[in-house]
Amino acid sequence: MRISISKLDKLVSEIVRDKGYCEYCKKRFRPSDLHPHHFYSRSNTAIRWDLDNLFALCPEHHTISTEFSAHKTPKKFKEWAIKDRGENWNIRLTEKSMNTFNWSDEELKNIKLERETFRGDWNYKIHP
Repeated sequence: MRISISKLDKLVSEIVRDKGYCEYCKKRFRPSDLHPHHFYSRSNTAIRWDLDNLFALCPEHHTISTEFSAHKTPKKFKEWAIKDRGENWNIRLTEKSMNTFNWSDEELKNIKLERETFRGDWNYKIHP
């Protein structure tokens, strides 16, 4: 049985929000107050659910601030993200984003199982 895209999006969103703080300003937030943001668009299914492609951001740094937010100042966001996570991260993610990758039913089901064991270990990866 295939897991729906909306359920996968919700699960990955929960994993990202469980980080508990904005990756930009480092302030702590309740998980429900954080926003997941994709470095590369959600439309790229090769990395849509890859945690390397996601950031936990507070509302201010996701969409509100005109000084720095992922949506209002995307160039600044991309520059910061590469500096924060490193050039090797950027190279790996760019390579992954250009590959055709089809998630198997088993890999998609594993996202649900892994969510149950994930408890704030941001080095955790769900993508092969």
